[in-house]
Amino acid sequence: MELGAWYCAGPSQSPLVILFHGYGCEKSSLIPEGKAFLAMGYSVLLVDFRGSGDSSAAYTTIGFAEAEDVAAAVYYARTQWPQRKLILYGGSMGAAAILRAVASCDVHPDAIIVESVFDKMLNTVRHRFAAMRVPAFPSAELLVFWGGYQARFNGFAHNPSRYAASIKCPILFLHGANDPLAKVEEARRVYDAVPGLKYFREFPGVGHEAAVVKFPNEWKRSVGQFLEKATGPARRAETHGPAGNVLARRSLGELIAQNHKEVGE
Repeated sequence: MELGAWYCAGPSQSPLVILFHGYGCEKSSLIPEGKAFLAMGYSVLLVDFRGSGDSSAAYTTIGFAEAEDVAAAVYYARTQWPQRKLILYGGSMGAAAILRAVASCDVHPDAIIVESVFDKMLNTVRHRFAAMRVPAFPSAELLVFWGGYQARFNGFAHNPSRYAASIKCPILFLHGANDPLAKVEEARRVYDAVPGLKYFREFPGVGHEAAVVKFPNEWKRSVGQFLEKATGPARRAETHGPAGNVLARRSLGELIAQNHKEVGE
Protein backbone atom coordinates (compact mmCIF):
# COMPACT_ATOMS: atom_id res chain seq x y z
CA MET A 1 0.00 0.00 0.00
CA GLU A 2 1.34 3.43 -0.92
CA LEU A 3 -0.23 6.70 0.18
CA GLY A 4 0.16 10.02 -1.61
CA ALA A 5 0.48 13.21 0.44
CA TRP A 6 1.32 16.91 0.22
CA TYR A 7 3.42 18.54 2.91
CA CYS A 8 3.63 22.30 3.46
CA ALA A 9 5.80 23.77 6.20
CA GLY A 10 4.67 26.50 8.54
CA PRO A 11 6.97 28.29 10.99
CA SER A 12 9.91 26.31 12.36
CA GLN A 13 8.83 23.64 14.88
CA SER A 14 5.18 24.60 14.45
CA PRO A 15 2.57 21.97 15.38
CA LEU A 16 1.67 19.69 12.47
CA VAL A 17 -1.91 19.20 11.29
CA ILE A 18 -2.54 16.00 9.30
CA LEU A 19 -5.68 16.32 7.20
CA PHE A 20 -7.85 13.44 5.94
CA HIS A 21 -10.56 13.80 3.31
CA GLY A 22 -14.10 12.49 2.97
CA TYR A 23 -15.69 9.81 0.81
CA GLY A 24 -15.34 10.30 -2.95
CA CYS A 25 -12.71 13.02 -2.52
CA GLU A 26 -8.92 13.25 -2.37
CA LYS A 27 -6.35 15.52 -0.77
CA SER A 28 -6.96 18.53 -3.04
CA SER A 29 -10.42 18.85 -1.47
CA LEU A 30 -8.62 19.78 1.77
CA ILE A 31 -6.82 22.81 0.32
CA PRO A 32 -9.23 25.37 1.91
CA GLU A 33 -8.64 23.88 5.36
CA GLY A 34 -4.93 23.49 4.66
CA LYS A 35 -4.60 27.17 3.74
CA ALA A 36 -6.51 28.16 6.87
CA PHE A 37 -4.21 26.14 9.12
CA LEU A 38 -1.13 27.58 7.38
CA ALA A 39 -2.45 31.11 7.90
CA MET A 40 -2.86 30.33 11.60
CA GLY A 41 0.78 29.26 11.89
CA TYR A 42 0.64 25.46 11.55
CA SER A 43 2.38 23.04 9.20
CA VAL A 44 0.12 20.71 7.22
CA LEU A 45 0.21 17.24 5.70
CA LEU A 46 -2.69 16.46 3.33
CA VAL A 47 -3.12 12.71 2.87
CA ASP A 48 -4.83 10.60 0.20
CA PHE A 49 -6.62 7.56 1.60
CA ARG A 50 -6.19 4.22 -0.14
CA GLY A 51 -8.10 4.16 -3.41
CA SER A 52 -8.00 7.97 -3.77
CA GLY A 53 -5.76 10.51 -5.49
CA ASP A 54 -2.14 9.41 -5.68
CA SER A 55 -2.58 6.42 -3.37
CA SER A 56 -2.65 2.79 -4.41
CA ALA A 57 -5.56 0.31 -4.18
CA ALA A 58 -9.00 0.76 -5.72
CA TYR A 59 -11.48 0.40 -2.88
CA THR A 60 -12.87 2.24 0.12
CA THR A 61 -14.32 1.10 3.43
CA ILE A 62 -15.71 4.52 4.49
CA GLY A 63 -13.15 4.88 7.27
CA PHE A 64 -12.76 1.31 8.58
CA ALA A 65 -9.55 0.15 6.90
CA GLU A 66 -8.63 3.79 6.33
CA ALA A 67 -7.88 3.94 10.05
CA GLU A 68 -4.67 2.08 9.15
CA ASP A 69 -3.85 4.91 6.73
CA VAL A 70 -4.28 7.39 9.58
CA ALA A 71 -1.97 5.27 11.73
CA ALA A 72 0.64 5.12 8.94
CA ALA A 73 0.51 8.90 8.45
CA VAL A 74 0.88 9.46 12.19
CA TYR A 75 3.83 7.05 12.34
CA TYR A 76 5.44 8.88 9.42
CA ALA A 77 4.94 12.26 11.11
CA ARG A 78 6.30 11.04 14.44
CA THR A 79 9.35 9.70 12.59
CA GLN A 80 10.00 12.81 10.51
CA TRP A 81 9.12 15.46 13.11
CA PRO A 82 9.38 13.78 16.52
CA GLN A 83 9.36 17.00 18.55
CA ARG A 84 6.24 18.53 17.03
CA LYS A 85 2.79 18.46 18.52
CA LEU A 86 0.40 16.53 16.30
CA ILE A 87 -3.18 17.48 15.41
CA LEU A 88 -5.51 15.29 13.34
CA TYR A 89 -8.25 16.84 11.19
CA GLY A 90 -10.81 14.80 9.27
CA GLY A 91 -14.07 15.43 7.47
CA SER A 92 -16.83 12.81 7.23
CA MET A 93 -15.05 9.56 6.30
CA GLY A 94 -11.80 11.15 7.44
CA ALA A 95 -13.36 11.87 10.82
CA ALA A 96 -14.54 8.27 11.16
CA ALA A 97 -11.09 6.96 10.21
CA ILE A 98 -9.41 9.15 12.83
CA LEU A 99 -11.75 8.00 15.60
CA ARG A 100 -11.26 4.36 14.66
CA ALA A 101 -7.48 4.82 14.48
CA VAL A 102 -7.45 6.10 18.05
CA ALA A 103 -9.71 3.27 19.21
CA SER A 104 -8.02 0.42 17.32
CA CYS A 105 -4.56 1.41 16.04
CA ASP A 106 -2.81 2.88 19.09
CA VAL A 107 -2.82 6.42 17.70
CA HIS A 108 -2.26 9.20 20.25
CA PRO A 109 -2.47 12.74 18.82
CA ASP A 110 -2.27 15.90 20.91
CA ALA A 111 -5.65 17.13 19.60
CA ILE A 112 -8.37 16.12 17.15
CA ILE A 113 -10.76 18.13 14.96
CA VAL A 114 -13.60 16.27 13.25
CA GLU A 115 -16.08 17.80 10.83
CA SER A 116 -19.33 16.33 9.47
CA VAL A 117 -18.85 13.11 11.42
CA PHE A 118 -21.48 10.34 11.20
CA ASP A 119 -22.41 8.11 14.14
CA LYS A 120 -22.94 4.80 12.28
CA MET A 121 -22.06 3.64 8.81
CA LEU A 122 -25.57 2.28 8.33
CA ASN A 123 -27.10 5.67 9.12
CA THR A 124 -24.94 7.61 6.67
CA VAL A 125 -25.69 5.06 3.92
CA ARG A 126 -29.41 5.40 4.65
CA HIS A 127 -29.14 9.18 4.32
CA ARG A 128 -27.50 8.84 0.93
CA PHE A 129 -30.41 6.78 -0.33
CA ALA A 130 -32.80 9.38 1.07
CA ALA A 131 -30.87 12.14 -0.71
CA MET A 132 -31.42 10.28 -3.99
CA ARG A 133 -35.11 9.89 -3.08
CA VAL A 134 -34.77 6.13 -3.08
CA PRO A 135 -36.23 3.99 -0.26
CA ALA A 136 -33.44 3.27 2.20
CA PHE A 137 -34.80 -0.05 3.42
CA PRO A 138 -33.66 -2.69 2.62
CA SER A 139 -31.18 -1.23 0.11
CA ALA A 140 -28.97 0.42 2.73
CA GLU A 141 -28.74 -2.77 4.79
CA LEU A 142 -27.91 -4.82 1.69
CA LEU A 143 -25.25 -2.34 0.58
CA VAL A 144 -23.58 -2.25 4.00
CA PHE A 145 -23.62 -6.06 4.18
CA TRP A 146 -22.36 -6.65 0.65
CA GLY A 147 -19.76 -3.88 0.77
CA GLY A 148 -18.44 -5.22 4.07
CA TYR A 149 -18.39 -8.76 2.72
CA GLN A 150 -16.35 -7.72 -0.31
CA ALA A 151 -13.90 -5.67 1.76
CA ARG A 152 -13.86 -8.22 4.61
CA PHE A 153 -15.13 -6.07 7.44
CA ASN A 154 -18.37 -5.71 9.40
CA GLY A 155 -19.98 -2.50 8.19
CA PHE A 156 -22.72 -2.74 10.81
CA ALA A 157 -20.07 -2.47 13.55
CA HIS A 158 -18.36 0.55 11.96
CA ASN A 159 -19.68 3.12 14.42
CA PRO A 160 -17.76 6.31 15.31
CA SER A 161 -20.10 6.74 18.28
CA ARG A 162 -18.46 3.62 19.75
CA TYR A 163 -14.90 4.64 18.84
CA ALA A 164 -15.38 8.01 20.54
CA ALA A 165 -15.22 6.42 23.99
CA SER A 166 -11.48 5.89 23.44
CA ILE A 167 -10.67 9.57 22.86
CA LYS A 168 -8.42 10.94 25.61
CA CYS A 169 -7.07 14.12 24.01
CA PRO A 170 -9.04 17.37 23.48
CA ILE A 171 -11.41 17.16 20.51
CA LEU A 172 -13.42 19.74 18.56
CA PHE A 173 -16.55 18.84 16.59
CA LEU A 174 -17.50 21.08 13.64
CA HIS A 175 -20.85 20.44 11.99
CA GLY A 176 -23.27 21.96 9.52
CA ALA A 177 -26.77 22.54 10.89
CA ASN A 178 -28.29 21.45 7.56
CA ASP A 179 -26.13 18.39 6.93
CA PRO A 180 -28.38 15.82 5.18
CA LEU A 181 -25.82 12.97 5.23
CA ALA A 182 -24.65 13.20 8.83
CA LYS A 183 -27.39 14.71 10.96
CA VAL A 184 -26.50 17.10 13.78
CA GLU A 185 -28.16 14.84 16.34
CA GLU A 186 -25.99 11.95 15.13
CA ALA A 187 -22.83 14.03 15.52
CA ARG A 188 -24.04 14.94 19.01
CA ARG A 189 -24.22 11.25 19.86
CA VAL A 190 -20.56 10.88 18.92
CA TYR A 191 -19.76 14.00 20.93
CA ASP A 192 -21.64 12.67 23.96
CA ALA A 193 -19.62 9.43 23.86
CA VAL A 194 -16.30 11.27 24.30
CA PRO A 195 -15.34 11.06 27.99
CA GLY A 196 -12.82 13.90 28.11
CA LEU A 197 -12.37 17.53 27.06
CA LYS A 198 -14.60 18.28 24.07
CA TYR A 199 -16.21 21.17 22.19
CA PHE A 200 -18.99 21.39 19.61
CA ARG A 201 -19.41 24.17 17.03
CA GLU A 202 -22.46 24.22 14.76
CA PHE A 203 -22.60 26.33 11.58
CA PRO A 204 -26.04 27.54 10.40
CA GLY A 205 -27.01 26.92 6.79
CA VAL A 206 -24.11 24.55 6.14
CA GLY A 207 -24.69 21.08 4.71
CA HIS A 208 -22.27 18.18 4.22
CA GLU A 209 -19.48 20.50 3.15
CA ALA A 210 -16.47 22.46 4.37
CA ALA A 211 -17.70 25.16 6.74
CA VAL A 212 -14.43 27.08 6.23
CA VAL A 213 -15.62 28.03 2.73
CA LYS A 214 -18.87 29.66 3.90
CA PHE A 215 -17.70 30.92 7.29
CA PRO A 216 -13.90 31.36 7.04
CA ASN A 217 -13.54 33.83 9.91
CA GLU A 218 -15.83 31.93 12.29
CA TRP A 219 -14.18 28.63 11.37
CA LYS A 220 -10.68 29.99 12.00
CA ARG A 221 -11.76 31.59 15.25
CA SER A 222 -13.35 28.38 16.57
CA VAL A 223 -10.41 26.24 15.49
CA GLY A 224 -7.82 28.73 16.70
CA GLN A 225 -9.38 29.10 20.15
CA PHE A 226 -9.63 25.33 20.50
CA LEU A 227 -6.03 24.67 19.47
CA GLU A 228 -4.70 27.42 21.71
CA LYS A 229 -6.36 25.65 24.65
CA ALA A 230 -5.32 22.18 23.47
CA THR A 231 -1.74 22.70 22.25
CA GLY A 232 -0.82 26.30 23.09
CA PRO A 233 -0.63 29.34 20.77
CA ALA A 234 0.79 28.84 17.29
CA ARG A 235 3.58 31.00 15.98
CA ARG A 236 2.78 33.60 13.35
CA ALA A 237 3.02 32.28 9.81
CA GLU A 238 6.28 33.17 8.08
CA THR A 239 6.58 34.71 4.64
CA HIS A 240 7.64 32.23 1.99
CA GLY A 241 8.18 34.60 -0.93
CA PRO A 242 5.89 35.52 -3.83
CA ALA A 243 5.29 31.92 -4.82
CA GLY A 244 3.88 31.10 -1.39
CA ASN A 245 4.03 27.63 0.10
CA VAL A 246 4.68 24.76 -2.26
CA LEU A 247 2.82 21.55 -1.48
CA ALA A 248 5.33 18.74 -1.96
CA ARG A 249 4.30 15.15 -2.55
CA ARG A 250 5.57 12.69 0.05
CA SER A 251 5.29 8.91 0.01
CA LEU A 252 4.18 6.98 3.09
CA GLY A 253 4.22 3.57 1.45
CA GLU A 254 7.51 2.30 2.91
CA LEU A 255 6.15 2.67 6.44
CA ILE A 256 2.89 0.73 5.99
CA ALA A 257 4.30 -2.75 6.61
CA GLN A 258 6.33 -1.62 9.59
CA ASN A 259 3.34 0.26 10.98
CA HIS A 260 1.17 -2.85 10.73
CA LYS A 261 3.71 -4.80 12.77
CA GLU A 262 3.74 -2.14 15.48
CA VAL A 263 0.05 -1.30 15.80
CA GLY A 264 -1.45 -4.60 14.61
CA GLU A 265 -4.92 -4.78 13.15
